[in-house]
Amino acid sequence: MSDESTDLWTGREPGPRRRGEGLLWAMRLGIMAMLSVALAALYSRYHLSDDQKDFLRYIEVDVKALSQARGPIEDRMKDLFSANPLSDRQMRGALVDEVIPGLVRLRRLAAAPLSQPRIPQVRVLGQEYLGVIDGLIGGCRAAVRAIDAREAPEAPRSIEASEARINEAFAQAAERQQAWREHVRAAGVALQLK
Repeated sequence: MSDESTDLWTGREPGPRRRGEGLLWAMRLGIMAMLSVALAALYSRYHLSDDQKDFLRYIEVDVKALSQARGPIEDRMKDLFSANPLSDRQMRGALVDEVIPGLVRLRRLAAAPLSQPRIPQVRVLGQEYLGVIDGLIGGCRAAVRAIDAREAPEAPRSIEASEARINEAFAQAAERQQAWREHVRAAGVALQLK
């Protein structure tokens, strides 16, 4: 064994086994590089930014809670405006004592999340949702005014006009809600959420 051909670190001669170890280490480094690139890609794909987290929290927590609170109110409204109408006095009492106060409470609940600092998309969506609730309140108030107008001397003309105002108020509320849903979808796409 000559001194020139021995490895200084191991004291062995370079040979096929030594060259194989170098190739093995190169493959190990390549595998580590591929794993790190894959992990970085997965992290960037599935990690949510603060804006995305805020949007998802609004949709999955706040809006879900508002929907649960809104359900009984809408059910009561459907019962009141169904094909089997109540007497004017019962209808007015239910609107004034149950539905409108429930909608006002719902509006307060919907305004509460907006008091915290939010991203602009969530603030805009929150304001639009308040507009939807305001439309429902306006429709109920128009119904109360229509009931009150039936007792007026010019009742036949005012009843038709009042019913038109009620239908218009609820149609506007439905349009606002549809627009709000479209804006929720658009904000999700803008924040790169499915």
